[in-house]
Amino acid sequence: MRKALLVSSALSLSILAAVPASALVVIDDFSSGAVAQSITSGSLLDFQNGSMSGGDRGLKMEVTSNAFSLSYQVNTVTGTFNISSQAGVDGYTQIGYGYFNNSGAFAFQDMNLNLSAENRFEIDVLSHDQPVSVTMSLRSAGVTEMLTKNLPGNMVNTPTTLTYNFSEWSTINFADVDQILVEFNTQVSGDLTLDSIEAVPEPTTMTLLAGALALAARRKKNS
Repeated sequence: MRKALLVSSALSLSILAAVPASALVVIDDFSSGAVAQSITSGSLLDFQNGSMSGGDRGLKMEVTSNAFSLSYQVNTVTGTFNISSQAGVDGYTQIGYGYFNNSGAFAFQDMNLNLSAENRFEIDVLSHDQPVSVTMSLRSAGVTEMLTKNLPGNMVNTPTTLTYNFSEWSTINFADVDQILVEFNTQVSGDLTLDSIEAVPEPTTMTLLAGALALAARRKKNS
């Protein structure tokens, strides 16, 4: 019986050793780099330092229409990123990683982020009231590619996850991602609360481990 267990354990370890190391990569969980900005017209560019990928978060806000001269606001509170359009205000927000402020404009600052062990981005939204268009732009080796997805309205306090599979991009080298830019285009008077942006691996390791342990249990039972 001991020999069977040793064989099973060795098999389990060999299976796990064959699996490439992978881990969830937190692009931004908004636990650092506090921001509180408000505009009524035009645009604003701001940068925050923190634990996000690249060490900096670039923020661009722009008001595209404003019926009553009210405010368009962005802030971070208790680890969330909040966009608030007051009545009659329409605007969009961009957050970027791998950028720096060059005379009031986003400029490239390569992150060289290796995401070869991951297979998708997940954007976790905690709440939004109006429909939202979310565009993720990636830049690698001088090539930029964008992918847009849409959230329906009427999802106040209803968490949802937007998934961007790496296979949906055709030109990006995920072993060397230099910039990530995410744009949230809310409709008039729209609000949104964002929890995190992550690069997520396939659950291969856990699947193989479960299989190896099940095999070990069968061998133990039959020994």
